[in-house]
Order: sequence, then C-alpha cells, then structure tokens
Amino acid sequence: MYNITILRDEIAFLREAIVKKYCAVTKEDPQHFLRRITGSIKYYEAIGEMMREQLLDVNKVSDYTASLTESPFKLTLRKWLQEKDVERSRRLGELGLSTSANVLRKLIFYGSQEPELTFKDMFIMGCYIYTGIDRNEWISAFDKTSGTLPPGAFRQDTDGRRQETVAPYRETIRCSLVAIDDNEQPTDEVLQLEFTGKPLILNRNNLGPDNNTITSQVQALIHYKEGKWELENGSRYKTTYIQVIKPATIQKGDIIVFGNKRFLFLEGE
Repeated sequence: MYNITILRDEIAFLREAIVKKYCAVTKEDPQHFLRRITGSIKYYEAIGEMMREQLLDVNKVSDYTASLTESPFKLTLRKWLQEKDVERSRRLGELGLSTSANVLRKLIFYGSQEPELTFKDMFIMGCYIYTGIDRNEWISAFDKTSGTLPPGAFRQDTDGRRQETVAPYRETIRCSLVAIDDNEQPTDEVLQLEFTGKPLILNRNNLGPDNNTITSQVQALIHYKEGKWELENGSRYKTTYIQVIKPATIQKGDIIVFGNKRFLFLEGE
C-alpha cells in the first residue's frame, strides 16, 4: 500500500462529503453534525460501520467503478472485480478494514486544523467509493477553477525542496516493442514504453534513428483504453501497418495491403 498526502482543500472536501453521506441516512443536518462532533470514538465507529457495509457490496462497488473516468484507479478496481470470488472478497475486505474509527477520527475531527494529512491509499480509495465521487474529476475541477495546485500532487519537505509523491491508485502499465530480424527472430533491440495517461508517440527517434523510412515527426501513436492497446497511424503517408499473423477482424473502411497493392474493404457492395 502507498501513502497519499492530501492537502487542506481535499481534507475539507472529504470531511464534508463523508458526513453528508452519513447524515443522509441518519436524517441529521451535516453542518450541525460537524459542529457538535467531538473526539469520542463512537461517532467514527458508526460512520465506519456504514462505510464498510457499502465497500463490501460488490454491486455498489461495480456501479461506482463503471461511473469513473478512465484512470489507473478505475483499472485497479476493474481488475479486482474480475478476480475470483475469494480474492475479490479479500480485496473489498481490506478496503473495509482501512476505514477504521481511528483513521476516520483523524480525518473528520483533527483534519479541520491540519494543512495536510497522510493516509494509506486504501483509505482514500474507500472514502471516494463511499461518497460516490470520482477523485480524478474532482482534482481536475479544483485545478481549473482555482488555478492552484491539485491536492496531493506534491508536498514540500521541511527543507523546502519539492518532493513528488506516489500517484494515487497508479498501476504501472507497460508494453514493449522488440525488433525482429529477417527470420522473424527477436533481436536485442527493445523499446520499453510506459503508459501514463497520454498517447505513446513512436517516430524515427525511438524506433530507429538511422531509418529514413520512419518519419521524424509522428509515425504512430499507441493508446491504452478500457484495458486494451490501440495503434493509431500518425504518418502523413499512412505507412504504419500491422502484419497479419493470425485471424484479424476487419470492417468497412479498412485498407488492406497485399504486397505493394492497397485495397479498400467494403461490405455487401
């Protein structure tokens, strides 16, 4: 598990969002609840119990996951939900255990006076699932409306140096391109790529500096969407191809190259 540091604005946002969700069930006024709440553990035990009930509900977690924008967080949750029952239950159980009364007290009671707080990533994940809010969307909205640093983007060390923090819910997504020789055998020429949310650009610089058949601009782009890799041509002369080595799906509008001839594929015409 990673540690995530959140700043004052996100602390305030999560405090209010969690209390609002809790009070919607108890029929209390959220602002009044926040004003009268104390450090007594009983408040946070009640909130934690309600949070765990939702976090252990596979259907609710599944619905929440489906509502998220594409992100490493969504990919992680989707992966968990696709696992076998025992493993999935273990994952959700860990989420539930992360929302202990003591950790909730740290956020809700003591958080109002702190400029920043650090929590395990499981706890932050559980908070957003419980409130039904997409953290990535909230950070983006906060950044655009205030023009300030998104909460949790980085923190300052005591000596004033900027220190990057681990991106929340980040699952490392990588692929590799291995050059092959004339006998279709792998060579030692390997290009390792890591997807960080932006399309991976392929060109002469990283595919073959001395190869003039590859453009120096953008030969192609590789995307990672919904758990699948996609290749997009970027060459002005459309010289990016995939060699057919196993049955491939084709559809109307596809251009197929046989030798040095190109054909447009149409259906029923």
